[in-house]
Amino acid sequence: MHGEIQGYLRKKEELQRACAECDRTSNCSNCSESKLIKLLEADINYTKRKINKIEWDVNTWSYTILGNKKARDIDDDIVLISIKYITKQEMKKYNYEYPEDLRREFFERAFDEIVSYVLEQDSRLAFQVLGWNILYYGAKMPEEIRELILLHSEWEDEQEQLRDARDLVERRHWLSDFYERVKNYKEGFPIKIHHILKEDVYERQQSDRNGFIIIDREPIKD
Repeated sequence: MHGEIQGYLRKKEELQRACAECDRTSNCSNCSESKLIKLLEADINYTKRKINKIEWDVNTWSYTILGNKKARDIDDDIVLISIKYITKQEMKKYNYEYPEDLRREFFERAFDEIVSYVLEQDSRLAFQVLGWNILYYGAKMPEEIRELILLHSEWEDEQEQLRDARDLVERRHWLSDFYERVKNYKEGFPIKIHHILKEDVYERQQSDRNGFIIIDREPIKD
């Protein structure tokens, strides 16, 4: 697809040169070359957006707890499980705009099913996402669940994963911070763990000379 874009760009330059050399003094907007340039420009922009969407479906955009695709997918599944425990009366009363304390209640109603789901994933990241949600809601954290989250959030299990020194420092910072917060957590006191959205990273990136944004960060392995 990148080759296709380059072809468009070359053709655009050829047409621009042709129009510059044209000696017509009227009806320039109707010139077939000019029209074709505009069509090509629209096609180029469409293709760029298409490529950006493909390139942006990345595995990892930050080293926060929810900074990778697998963790976000697990978090989405936890939300879907919680939704099953909302009554029709609650849906009707709040019109899907639920207060924070009620969302915590939905999460706790679904807690056993959520834990079963996490256990089925056989994933370190799943336990980290579970812990993230418990802290976020200020929900209950039975000691056996705390121990499992801590066991799956130890830096020693990840310290050999990332090759880039800056990535290594970033991940250690966020994972160690998370570990300490889980270790000292008390039910009923919500903790908002810092979360970097994929969209925020996208907005801060500078495109290359052809207008593409490519994020290439090494993923966290389970």
